[in-house]
Amino acid sequence: MIKYLTACLLLISSSAFAQLTMEAGSEYEKAATCTALACDEVDGEGTAADAAYDADVAAKAALVAATKDVATKTTAVTAAEAAVTALAATATDAEKTAAALAVTNAKAALVVSATAETAATTAAATAATAKAALTGPIVTAVYAAKDASVASTAAATAAATAATADATAQTAATAAKAAVAAAKADQDAKQATFTAAQTAYTADPTAAKLTAQNAAATAYVTATTAYDKAVTDNQKAIDAGVASAAALKTANTAATAAATASTAANTAIITAAADYSSRFQQDVANETLDLATSTAAQAKADTAAATAVTTKATADATVTTAKATLVEKTAAQTAAAKTLTEANATLAAAVGADAIAAATTAVTAATTASTAATLETATAQSAVATAEAAVIAAGLNVTSTAAAATAAAVVVKADTAALAAANKAAAQAAEYAVTGNPAGTLLAAIQADQGGEHGDDVVDAISTNYGYTQTNATAITANTADIATNTTGVAANVTRLDTHEGLVTTNIANIATNTTGIAANVARLDVHEGLVTQNIADIAANKSQIASNQSQIAALGDEVYSMRSGIAATLATAGMPMAPGKGWGMSVGVGSYESESAIAAGLTFAGEKVNFKFAAGSSGGETTLSAGAAWNF
Repeated sequence: MIKYLTACLLLISSSAFAQLTMEAGSEYEKAATCTALACDEVDGEGTAADAAYDADVAAKAALVAATKDVATKTTAVTAAEAAVTALAATATDAEKTAAALAVTNAKAALVVSATAETAATTAAATAATAKAALTGPIVTAVYAAKDASVASTAAATAAATAATADATAQTAATAAKAAVAAAKADQDAKQATFTAAQTAYTADPTAAKLTAQNAAATAYVTATTAYDKAVTDNQKAIDAGVASAAALKTANTAATAAATASTAANTAIITAAADYSSRFQQDVANETLDLATSTAAQAKADTAAATAVTTKATADATVTTAKATLVEKTAAQTAAAKTLTEANATLAAAVGADAIAAATTAVTAATTASTAATLETATAQSAVATAEAAVIAAGLNVTSTAAAATAAAVVVKADTAALAAANKAAAQAAEYAVTGNPAGTLLAAIQADQGGEHGDDVVDAISTNYGYTQTNATAITANTADIATNTTGVAANVTRLDTHEGLVTTNIANIATNTTGIAANVARLDVHEGLVTQNIADIAANKSQIASNQSQIAALGDEVYSMRSGIAATLATAGMPMAPGKGWGMSVGVGSYESESAIAAGLTFAGEKVNFKFAAGSSGGETTLSAGAAWNF
């Protein structure tokens, strides 16, 4: 009913909404009429993005070339230095000079290339920064289209290269196939001849027929061998033709896909420009960049203005100092002039050669001092004039830099306002774009057909909003009742909160008591912590001592074992008797101690006045040696 009444009112009001159009020059109108690259910008960002992309590509290529040139020049330096090192000792002075000059020239060329590489690095960084500074949906679409174009060009080049290679491979493959076919035809012919000769011999087995059959068989075998060889020799070329054809197909497919992607990417630019929400987002990005640029310019201008003020203050101080110096030098000049006058008076009154000579010397000295003082005064006057001129220049610079800073601040203010307006418009456009928003639905209808009649669309939008209003009214009524209920609940909660407040007060007192107890416990824990720390240190010391004792006990066990073996070997040696009779003899002995056994053997000698005994014993892998002698007096 509401929709019907609204429609009637609209008809009565001279068809006020019979036809609606977009505001001329608005982003909505531009979006609605955008069908070609002519409308792919909001504020020149498309052109700027295109230029920034190309500049970035060029800067990167220049950096690669510069880096390659540095590598070449470095190799040249190495080669020149190697040539100097390789000079023979008999090389002439001219050859040495030429080699050294080559090294110098190579290093100079390397310095030039390195400088160029540094500049290229800076330029590449600047270009990359400039490219990255441009953002927004349309800029993103332009960059994507440029990337797709580069990829498409590369794919097309690869396809052309593959086509050239395939043409060569197919020519070789055709020749190879022809060679194989010829060999096969010859084999088939020789086989037919052999079959015929074999049939003839079977029908009439004469010697002549047998000879013909054998000859045909030999020819067939030869042809078969030739065919197999032809297949082997030409298979690589045939396979290469197949592989080349497959590679060309793949390259063509990739080129087609890249071209399609490039076309789609270019279309995406129009799509982004034809979406009013994207246009408003792009405007926000543009204004953000403008504000960043103007803010940086303002900061630079402010710095320049501050520097100008400092320079002016320094210039003022210099003038003050220069004037003080001038006063000092003027006084000195006056004093020197007075001294000169007095010296001249003394000279005029001097009598006698000695007095005249002394007075003349004094006049000369006073004249020199007066001249120097006059020169210093002139210099001081010049310094004052220079300083005052610097003050004037500094004052002018202060004025100009302050004006520039003010102008920069104005630009920043304007850009800030423009960004705020852009954000507001973008937020409104985003709100329109929300699914279900009748304003967005109406806007879409007008964009789709600006010259059409949209009275019904307006009525629909108003009716939809009325429906939303009625729904909201119902919800508000329900909320009012809920608020009343909540008010009662809040009052009850206040009473309970009073009770809880009393409990909280009690808890605060208990917490204070607990805090005191905790502090006492902390003190005791500190003492215990010290004791625990000491115990840990003592345990560590005991552990170290135990480990040392274990090591010493183990060593002692080894020594005890060795002592047992030594005692057993000693007993075996001691048990060896002297051999009976005079002269040399042999003796053996055995011994045992604490489960260790030993054997000893040796030589004995018995003489008239002396006896000797030499022995060697063994026990538990240990060896003992012994020797003794006895004399008779």
